[in-house]
Amino acid sequence: MRGTVVTGTDTNVGKSVVCAVLLAALRRLHPDGVRRYWKPFQTGSPPDDDTATVAALAGLEPEESAPPTVRLALPASPHEAALAAGRAIGLPLRPPVAPPETAWVVEGAGGLLVPLSPTATLADAFTDLDLPLVVVARPEVGTLNHTLLTLEAARRRGLTVLAVVVSRPPTDAVRQAIARHGAVEPVLVLPEIASISAAAVDRASARALEDPAWRQVIDRIAGDSPRATAGADLLARDAAHAWHPYTQHGLGVPPLPVVAAEGAWLHLADGRRVLDGISSWWTTLFGHGEPAIAAAIARQARALDHVMFAGATHAPAVDLADRLVRAAPAGLTRVFYSDDGSTAVEAALKMAVAWHARQGEPGRTGILALEHGYHGDTVGAMSVSAESPFTHDYRSLRFPCERVPVPGHGRSEAACLAALDDLLARKGSTCAAMIVEPLLMGAGGMRVTTPSFLRGIRERTARHGLLLIADEVLTAFGRTGALFACGTAGVSPDLLCVSKALTGGTLPLAATLATERVFEAFRSERREDAFLHGHSFTANPIACAAAVAALELLEARGLSRADAIGQRIEKGLAGLAGRPGVRDVRGIGPMRAVEIDDPDGRGYLAGAAARMAAAALEHDVLLRPLGTVVYALPPLCVTDAECDRIALALCAAVRAGTAAS
Repeated sequence: MRGTVVTGTDTNVGKSVVCAVLLAALRRLHPDGVRRYWKPFQTGSPPDDDTATVAALAGLEPEESAPPTVRLALPASPHEAALAAGRAIGLPLRPPVAPPETAWVVEGAGGLLVPLSPTATLADAFTDLDLPLVVVARPEVGTLNHTLLTLEAARRRGLTVLAVVVSRPPTDAVRQAIARHGAVEPVLVLPEIASISAAAVDRASARALEDPAWRQVIDRIAGDSPRATAGADLLARDAAHAWHPYTQHGLGVPPLPVVAAEGAWLHLADGRRVLDGISSWWTTLFGHGEPAIAAAIARQARALDHVMFAGATHAPAVDLADRLVRAAPAGLTRVFYSDDGSTAVEAALKMAVAWHARQGEPGRTGILALEHGYHGDTVGAMSVSAESPFTHDYRSLRFPCERVPVPGHGRSEAACLAALDDLLARKGSTCAAMIVEPLLMGAGGMRVTTPSFLRGIRERTARHGLLLIADEVLTAFGRTGALFACGTAGVSPDLLCVSKALTGGTLPLAATLATERVFEAFRSERREDAFLHGHSFTANPIACAAAVAALELLEARGLSRADAIGQRIEKGLAGLAGRPGVRDVRGIGPMRAVEIDDPDGRGYLAGAAARMAAAALEHDVLLRPLGTVVYALPPLCVTDAECDRIALALCAAVRAGTAAS
């Protein structure tokens, strides 16, 4: 689709006149082109009828004006007018039938965020059209705020803004503010129109085309969809230079060209919306584009972007440390910052080994871990992770690690704890620590364990003098239904790792929390006793500010929605348990997973994974199966209707995965 949507900062800002000028300019610049005017939502008619007014001003033939999709008598917002008429306005908005080369000029109703229904605005309708915006604004004092808010709302929804149009020349300060804060150029001045008439509009269009900036905008309106063009270019450049994680480029499967995101939805270059059913690898906690976090990032970026944390400090890092210590299980009093989940684990492993050395036990260097565990891809984190395709090529780099079985698939909790008892009796005196993913093991297949199993591990490691490392990179901040999984079990580890949702999913940041006992072992007057470990971007102020905002939101909103999400998705999975080819259906908090049979024993590399992902995407839901385990872990903002869509996608994925079983 080609053309533009003419929206405004408010009602009565001149959108209809601008539409008429654009249509007249299209006729002048592209006389052989096909043009159409359409105002989908018309309220207050008759006698008010913008379609007739614009057609007369622009000199349109009858076939060049499409009738409104919704016509309502009450002169109010479409939402209010629809309620008064006892009607509902449905989306998506589909354009009338027209030749494919048509250049559309679509007029909005009032401002960009005018409601259409209790859950949708004009911005949602325009997202479906895949057209760029022309924003009409007043140049008077006090209206710049409305202009910038409109531009921000458009940007958050992935809508391209071609230009801002004002009725008289703005000051340089206004132009600069729109360019800097609104990220839009140019600001076009509508040529003076002394009286509203077809002749005056025609003269104004001629004068407008004398300005190269106006001509460029008209050419863009007459051309192809900017999203489609940009999407093709994005994929071509990606194929030429980008190297994606966990991706076999030889299979030729193109990535999703994502241009924007809002709430639970990703917006693709072709105008399609895809529901982010896995929170972008479990990071996006509240939803994409959370305003409070975005505002915190912007404020902090203007104040202090970065300073090294060795020998310096700053308020965001200290504020975040305070909040983490107050929220974490009892006894964790110190916060060491790093960059991501893997580096948080690396720090914890090094702390554990060095702590024993400072206790006069340099021989205690071994690490215990759970079978199927996954803790990251740096060398130390990879060493304590289970043998898998992630680690196969790097056996020579990994240090030895003893593994403890996990309950499930016929193994009881008592048997697994007995195996831990045996291992500790034989090798406990040479081990520094045990690392676990509490209650929910992520990349190893979304395996759910019990609080009593975690308590059993804590009791045994404490008895044998091992530090307990809780890898809560996935499980913290509501992913198991509570702020910390350890808290659910009443367990206080010696070291605790967090990342992913720490910043609400906006920026990379990680933290390793430690007890005072661990910290004090590194405090002395000898420099060599310090924890000599760090990163250039340790405690980056912008990331810390984002994390503080995220924790404030968690405190204000609570986590009651987390369990409700999982329960709603589970309702849609009824009937899967016991289906041929389905091995297990499980969940905790907002996460629900379905494990199918693996007749070829390929695990993570099973061919069913690609089939399941493709089937989910047909329902406009992004899922990324872990081999034969397909799961959903959406952001907390998902609605019940979106949960139902996720459940449908999961069922479709399971059907696709088990079809060849």
